Amino acid sequence: MISQIEGKIRRLLENRVELDVGGLTYEILLPSRAYQQLRRIDPETPVRLFTFHYLEGGMTSIPIPRLVGFLNELDREFFYRLRTVKNIGVKTALSSMILPVSQYARAIEQEDMPTLRGLPEVGPATAKRIIAELKGKLIKFMILPEETELEPGPLPSDYKADAVEVLLQLGRKRAEAEELIDRLARQFPDIRESDQLLTEVFKVIGG
Repeated sequence: MISQIEGKIRRLLENRVELDVGGLTYEILLPSRAYQQLRRIDPETPVRLFTFHYLEGGMTSIPIPRLVGFLNELDREFFYRLRTVKNIGVKTALSSMILPVSQYARAIEQEDMPTLRGLPEVGPATAKRIIAELKGKLIKFMILPEETELEPGPLPSDYKADAVEVLLQLGRKRAEAEELIDRLARQFPDIRESDQLLTEVFKVIGG
């Protein structure tokens, strides 16, 4: 089983990266937050991903081997925990991982339904199921120091533009995304990072 892989970014898409490893190119699926982080990396800088290998399909079709990549081992472990929740598959778990795992874990432990409902692929029923099955099991993720959540490069100076980009990936129209981000930025003037702003966005989206 492949547990780690290191190489240079050949192509980066919204939900996957193509990594050049000694002349071989591997396609690796990514959680939503990892895509945002990898966008900030110089393509010539080697990237190490902690991976999860699985077979997609089967039964009535030929199974396709897939790799999922994470920027650190704790993100991968958090993904494993999400996958234990009933009816949460690989793609649902990856799409929902748009926040730092400490914030995601805190939302679960504090039963923060608005934040959870606002995450991609997580509706009210799924949010309740996540809380029911994982609450009390994620304390160590809640108390992670900020430096544990590896940042591969400096944060962009325009945190609002970064937040808008995330909403565009989720299918929101640009005008709608920019209006929402501007409104919340005015409402929370002390926020200066996209992650914190997106937490408030998901509360609004989740209703």
